[in-house]
Amino acid sequence: MSSPDPGMSVPTLDAAQCRFVAATWAFRASAERAAALRFERLEQALRAAQAPQTVIALVQRAVIDERRHVGLCDGLAARFGWAAPALPPTPHGPIGPAGGSESERLLYEVVSSCCVSETLNACMLRAILDRAEAPEIRDTVRSILGDEVHHARLGWLYLEHARAQGQGASLGPLLPRILRGVGVEAIDTPDLPGRDAETLAAWGELDRSSRLAIFHAAMRDVVLPGLERVEVPTQAARSWIAEQSMGLDPFGLSVS
Repeated sequence: MSSPDPGMSVPTLDAAQCRFVAATWAFRASAERAAALRFERLEQALRAAQAPQTVIALVQRAVIDERRHVGLCDGLAARFGWAAPALPPTPHGPIGPAGGSESERLLYEVVSSCCVSETLNACMLRAILDRAEAPEIRDTVRSILGDEVHHARLGWLYLEHARAQGQGASLGPLLPRILRGVGVEAIDTPDLPGRDAETLAAWGELDRSSRLAIFHAAMRDVVLPGLERVEVPTQAARSWIAEQSMGLDPFGLSVS
Protein backbone atom coordinates (compact mmCIF):
# COMPACT_ATOMS: atom_id res chain seq x y z
CA MET A 1 0.00 0.00 0.00
CA SER A 2 1.48 3.32 -1.04
CA SER A 3 1.97 6.31 1.25
CA PRO A 4 2.19 10.00 0.39
CA ASP A 5 5.54 11.72 0.36
CA PRO A 6 5.95 13.08 3.92
CA GLY A 7 7.45 16.24 2.48
CA MET A 8 4.44 16.87 0.24
CA SER A 9 2.03 19.62 1.30
CA VAL A 10 -1.66 18.75 1.24
CA PRO A 11 -3.68 20.93 -1.17
CA THR A 12 -5.87 23.52 0.53
CA LEU A 13 -9.63 23.13 0.29
CA ASP A 14 -11.89 26.03 -0.56
CA ALA A 15 -15.28 26.46 1.13
CA ALA A 16 -17.20 24.45 -1.50
CA GLN A 17 -14.71 21.60 -1.31
CA CYS A 18 -14.96 21.55 2.48
CA ARG A 19 -18.71 21.13 2.10
CA PHE A 20 -18.14 18.16 -0.25
CA VAL A 21 -15.88 16.44 2.27
CA ALA A 22 -18.17 17.23 5.20
CA ALA A 23 -21.17 15.78 3.36
CA THR A 24 -19.23 12.62 2.49
CA TRP A 25 -18.44 11.91 6.13
CA ALA A 26 -21.90 12.90 7.36
CA PHE A 27 -23.37 10.35 4.96
CA ARG A 28 -20.84 7.74 6.03
CA ALA A 29 -21.84 8.33 9.64
CA SER A 30 -25.48 7.66 8.75
CA ALA A 31 -24.47 4.44 6.98
CA GLU A 32 -22.46 3.38 10.03
CA ARG A 33 -25.47 4.02 12.28
CA ALA A 34 -27.50 1.75 10.05
CA ALA A 35 -24.77 -0.89 10.05
CA ALA A 36 -24.64 -0.94 13.86
CA LEU A 37 -28.40 -1.49 14.02
CA ARG A 38 -28.27 -4.15 11.32
CA PHE A 39 -25.49 -6.08 13.03
CA GLU A 40 -27.37 -5.93 16.36
CA ARG A 41 -30.32 -7.61 14.65
CA LEU A 42 -28.16 -10.07 12.73
CA GLU A 43 -26.45 -11.17 15.93
CA GLN A 44 -29.77 -12.40 17.29
CA ALA A 45 -30.73 -14.02 13.98
CA LEU A 46 -27.37 -15.78 13.62
CA ARG A 47 -27.58 -17.09 17.18
CA ALA A 48 -31.06 -18.44 16.46
CA ALA A 49 -29.73 -20.08 13.28
CA GLN A 50 -26.94 -21.75 15.31
CA ALA A 51 -24.20 -20.11 13.26
CA PRO A 52 -20.60 -21.13 14.04
CA GLN A 53 -19.11 -19.48 17.10
CA THR A 54 -16.51 -17.74 14.93
CA VAL A 55 -19.34 -15.99 13.08
CA ILE A 56 -21.07 -15.03 16.33
CA ALA A 57 -17.84 -13.54 17.68
CA LEU A 58 -17.35 -11.54 14.49
CA VAL A 59 -20.89 -10.13 14.50
CA GLN A 60 -20.53 -9.15 18.17
CA ARG A 61 -17.32 -7.34 17.28
CA ALA A 62 -19.03 -5.70 14.30
CA VAL A 63 -21.65 -4.04 16.53
CA ILE A 64 -18.90 -2.46 18.64
CA ASP A 65 -16.88 -1.50 15.56
CA GLU A 66 -19.78 0.25 13.85
CA ARG A 67 -20.66 2.29 16.92
CA ARG A 68 -17.06 3.48 17.05
CA HIS A 69 -17.14 4.29 13.33
CA VAL A 70 -20.14 6.57 13.88
CA GLY A 71 -18.08 8.75 16.19
CA LEU A 72 -15.13 8.81 13.82
CA CYS A 73 -17.26 9.80 10.82
CA ASP A 74 -19.31 12.39 12.72
CA GLY A 75 -16.05 13.85 14.00
CA LEU A 76 -14.63 14.28 10.51
CA ALA A 77 -17.89 15.74 9.21
CA ALA A 78 -17.78 18.38 11.97
CA ARG A 79 -14.07 18.98 11.29
CA PHE A 80 -14.96 20.04 7.74
CA GLY A 81 -17.87 22.23 8.75
CA TRP A 82 -20.96 20.01 9.02
CA ALA A 83 -23.21 21.96 11.37
CA ALA A 84 -26.60 20.41 10.56
CA PRO A 85 -28.08 17.65 12.74
CA ALA A 86 -26.54 14.23 12.25
CA LEU A 87 -28.13 12.34 9.36
CA PRO A 88 -30.44 9.50 10.44
CA PRO A 89 -29.45 5.91 9.68
CA THR A 90 -29.81 4.75 6.11
CA PRO A 91 -32.35 1.90 5.61
CA HIS A 92 -31.44 -1.10 7.74
CA GLY A 93 -34.54 -3.26 8.07
CA PRO A 94 -34.66 -6.96 7.19
CA ILE A 95 -34.22 -7.76 3.52
CA GLY A 96 -34.60 -10.89 1.46
CA PRO A 97 -36.84 -12.56 -1.11
CA ALA A 98 -40.54 -12.34 -0.35
CA GLY A 99 -41.86 -15.74 0.55
CA GLY A 100 -38.41 -17.07 1.36
CA SER A 101 -37.81 -19.08 4.49
CA GLU A 102 -36.25 -17.46 7.54
CA SER A 103 -32.92 -19.13 6.79
CA GLU A 104 -33.01 -18.05 3.14
CA ARG A 105 -33.73 -14.45 4.07
CA LEU A 106 -30.95 -14.45 6.68
CA LEU A 107 -28.43 -15.81 4.20
CA TYR A 108 -29.52 -13.28 1.58
CA GLU A 109 -29.02 -10.43 4.06
CA VAL A 110 -25.61 -11.67 5.21
CA VAL A 111 -24.42 -12.06 1.61
CA SER A 112 -25.75 -8.62 0.70
CA SER A 113 -24.52 -6.77 3.78
CA CYS A 114 -21.21 -8.53 4.34
CA CYS A 115 -19.96 -10.51 1.34
CA VAL A 116 -20.91 -7.74 -1.11
CA SER A 117 -21.34 -4.42 0.73
CA GLU A 118 -18.57 -4.77 3.32
CA THR A 119 -16.16 -6.21 0.74
CA LEU A 120 -16.82 -3.24 -1.56
CA ASN A 121 -16.48 -0.84 1.37
CA ALA A 122 -13.10 -2.32 2.21
CA CYS A 123 -11.92 -2.00 -1.39
CA MET A 124 -13.08 1.63 -1.58
CA LEU A 125 -11.41 2.50 1.71
CA ARG A 126 -8.18 0.80 0.66
CA ALA A 127 -8.18 2.93 -2.50
CA ILE A 128 -8.83 6.09 -0.47
CA LEU A 129 -5.91 5.22 1.79
CA ASP A 130 -3.69 4.78 -1.25
CA ARG A 131 -4.65 8.23 -2.60
CA ALA A 132 -5.32 10.44 0.42
CA GLU A 133 -2.63 12.77 1.73
CA ALA A 134 -4.45 14.53 4.58
CA PRO A 135 -3.38 12.91 7.88
CA GLU A 136 -6.79 13.14 9.52
CA ILE A 137 -8.41 11.35 6.57
CA ARG A 138 -5.72 8.68 6.45
CA ASP A 139 -5.90 8.00 10.20
CA THR A 140 -9.68 7.61 10.16
CA VAL A 141 -9.76 5.48 7.02
CA ARG A 142 -7.01 3.22 8.32
CA SER A 143 -8.92 2.71 11.57
CA ILE A 144 -12.16 1.79 9.79
CA LEU A 145 -10.60 -0.31 7.02
CA GLY A 146 -9.31 -3.10 9.25
CA ASP A 147 -12.75 -3.50 10.79
CA GLU A 148 -14.51 -3.66 7.41
CA VAL A 149 -12.26 -6.55 6.38
CA HIS A 150 -13.46 -8.49 9.45
CA HIS A 151 -17.10 -7.65 8.66
CA ALA A 152 -16.69 -9.01 5.14
CA ARG A 153 -15.03 -12.15 6.55
CA LEU A 154 -18.09 -12.66 8.75
CA GLY A 155 -20.21 -12.92 5.62
CA TRP A 156 -17.90 -15.25 3.73
CA LEU A 157 -17.61 -17.61 6.71
CA TYR A 158 -21.37 -17.76 7.14
CA LEU A 159 -21.95 -18.28 3.42
CA GLU A 160 -19.49 -21.19 3.45
CA HIS A 161 -21.25 -22.67 6.48
CA ALA A 162 -24.71 -22.26 4.91
CA ARG A 163 -23.65 -23.83 1.63
CA ALA A 164 -22.22 -26.81 3.52
CA GLN A 165 -25.68 -27.15 5.11
CA GLY A 166 -27.31 -27.22 1.67
CA GLN A 167 -28.60 -23.64 1.79
CA GLY A 168 -28.20 -20.92 -0.83
CA ALA A 169 -29.05 -22.88 -3.96
CA SER A 170 -31.25 -20.01 -5.20
CA LEU A 171 -28.77 -17.17 -4.58
CA GLY A 172 -27.39 -16.94 -8.12
CA PRO A 173 -30.44 -15.41 -9.84
CA LEU A 174 -30.87 -13.02 -6.90
CA LEU A 175 -27.40 -11.45 -7.23
CA PRO A 176 -28.55 -8.53 -9.47
CA ARG A 177 -31.14 -7.66 -6.83
CA ILE A 178 -28.44 -7.80 -4.17
CA LEU A 179 -26.19 -5.49 -6.19
CA ARG A 180 -29.01 -3.00 -6.68
CA GLY A 181 -29.87 -3.22 -2.99
CA VAL A 182 -26.38 -2.25 -1.81
CA GLY A 183 -26.41 0.84 -4.05
CA VAL A 184 -24.01 -0.31 -6.77
CA GLU A 185 -25.75 1.87 -9.35
CA ALA A 186 -24.85 4.96 -7.29
CA ILE A 187 -21.17 4.23 -7.93
CA ASP A 188 -21.81 5.22 -11.55
CA THR A 189 -23.52 8.51 -10.60
CA PRO A 190 -21.90 11.46 -12.44
CA ASP A 191 -19.81 13.72 -10.26
CA LEU A 192 -21.21 17.05 -9.20
CA PRO A 193 -19.35 20.04 -10.70
CA GLY A 194 -16.00 20.38 -8.97
CA ARG A 195 -16.26 17.14 -7.03
CA ASP A 196 -13.78 15.35 -9.26
CA ALA A 197 -11.12 18.01 -8.74
CA GLU A 198 -7.64 16.60 -8.16
CA THR A 199 -7.43 18.52 -4.90
CA LEU A 200 -10.26 16.49 -3.43
CA ALA A 201 -8.44 13.21 -4.05
CA ALA A 202 -5.85 14.29 -1.48
CA TRP A 203 -8.72 14.58 1.01
CA GLY A 204 -10.12 11.13 0.34
CA GLU A 205 -12.73 11.81 -2.33
CA LEU A 206 -13.12 9.28 -5.17
CA ASP A 207 -14.35 10.50 -8.54
CA ARG A 208 -16.68 8.46 -10.76
CA SER A 209 -13.97 6.86 -12.87
CA SER A 210 -12.09 5.76 -9.75
CA ARG A 211 -15.23 4.36 -8.13
CA LEU A 212 -16.05 2.35 -11.25
CA ALA A 213 -12.54 0.96 -11.54
CA ILE A 214 -12.52 -0.08 -7.88
CA PHE A 215 -15.95 -1.68 -8.15
CA HIS A 216 -15.06 -3.70 -11.23
CA ALA A 217 -11.78 -4.85 -9.71
CA ALA A 218 -13.51 -5.87 -6.47
CA MET A 219 -16.14 -7.85 -8.33
CA ARG A 220 -13.63 -9.47 -10.69
CA ASP A 221 -10.99 -10.32 -8.09
CA VAL A 222 -12.90 -10.86 -4.83
CA VAL A 223 -16.70 -10.99 -4.83
CA LEU A 224 -17.52 -13.15 -7.85
CA PRO A 225 -14.66 -15.62 -7.29
CA GLY A 226 -15.68 -15.87 -3.63
CA LEU A 227 -19.23 -16.76 -4.61
CA GLU A 228 -18.04 -19.23 -7.22
CA ARG A 229 -15.78 -20.99 -4.71
CA VAL A 230 -18.89 -22.08 -2.81
CA GLU A 231 -20.71 -22.92 -6.04
CA VAL A 232 -23.02 -19.92 -6.21
CA PRO A 233 -23.51 -19.27 -9.95
CA THR A 234 -22.59 -15.71 -10.95
CA GLN A 235 -23.74 -15.47 -14.57
CA ALA A 236 -26.76 -13.32 -13.66
CA ALA A 237 -24.48 -10.92 -11.76
CA ARG A 238 -21.95 -10.79 -14.61
CA SER A 239 -24.68 -10.06 -17.15
CA TRP A 240 -26.20 -7.33 -14.96
CA ILE A 241 -22.81 -5.68 -14.42
CA ALA A 242 -22.09 -5.72 -18.16
CA GLU A 243 -25.46 -4.10 -18.84
CA GLN A 244 -24.58 -1.29 -16.42
CA SER A 245 -21.16 -0.63 -17.94
CA MET A 246 -22.12 1.58 -20.90
CA GLY A 247 -20.06 -0.23 -23.54
CA LEU A 248 -17.22 -1.21 -21.22
CA ASP A 249 -16.62 -4.83 -20.28
CA PRO A 250 -15.82 -4.87 -16.55
CA PHE A 251 -13.97 -8.16 -16.97
CA GLY A 252 -11.33 -6.92 -19.36
CA LEU A 253 -12.70 -7.29 -22.89
CA SER A 254 -14.10 -4.60 -25.20
CA VAL A 255 -17.77 -4.70 -25.98
CA SER A 256 -18.70 -3.59 -29.46
